[in-house]
Amino acid sequence: MATDRERCQCRAVDSGPRRLALAGVVVFVLGYSIFLVAGNAGPAGTGVSNRIAMAAALGIALLQVALVAAIAAVANTPAAQRRLHAALVAVLVTAGFLVVNALGLYWGAAASSQRAVVESVRAVLPQPPAGATLLLDGPCSYVGPAPILESVWDIPAALRFAYGDDTLEGEIVSPTLRITDAGIQSRIYAYDIGPYAWDSLLVVDTRQGRVLRLADADAARAYFGTDAGALARGCRPARAGVGEAVFTAGARRIAWPPRAVTD
Repeated sequence: MATDRERCQCRAVDSGPRRLALAGVVVFVLGYSIFLVAGNAGPAGTGVSNRIAMAAALGIALLQVALVAAIAAVANTPAAQRRLHAALVAVLVTAGFLVVNALGLYWGAAASSQRAVVESVRAVLPQPPAGATLLLDGPCSYVGPAPILESVWDIPAALRFAYGDDTLEGEIVSPTLRITDAGIQSRIYAYDIGPYAWDSLLVVDTRQGRVLRLADADAARAYFGTDAGALARGCRPARAGVGEAVFTAGARRIAWPPRAVTD
């Protein structure tokens, strides 16, 4: 028969995974709770918005440890439990390694694609006038979850660095563009960007290799048409902070080494 000490140790072992699992649930809920009242945050499996899951990820880690401990406890001997525990940890670590590196390929491709986009813009427009706003028509904003050129936080900087002109502004053609009497306006997350005034706006069409000046709203409507969805210009469906879906059938695949994408 088991001694009191052995029964006590058994209860401690049995309750350990349960306590870890409970702590994991609490940390997970608390990690996401702040975003319940945030108007510009949402859960995302991949993409830059996934950073809001950093705190909640600690809860998932605790749940995984609890699950591994509970499964390993079914082995008959302490030695078998240790071996099973080590094997399960190795499986989890390997899976995480593969996922992170697979997603990293998209970021490598995005960096190469950004350089290719800037080079194509410079080929079409060797030297824009000072103070111009370049509306890029042709490039896509994302490759997988990684942004290529997304909005005001990266497009103007890329153009200014490429041309050596700190007065340049930039935006990319997307379904969020709106044509107003004052100029072109875009929207990302919960923020309206612009409007970009007509007198400084140049459309750089990298697919057709041309530059157009849109003088007013009528000229913009004639160029873009009335279907906002068509402004995706052949790009895959994507949304800000998430990018393109990658864990779905038909998702874009990136091989090693990552290269610039053209669609």
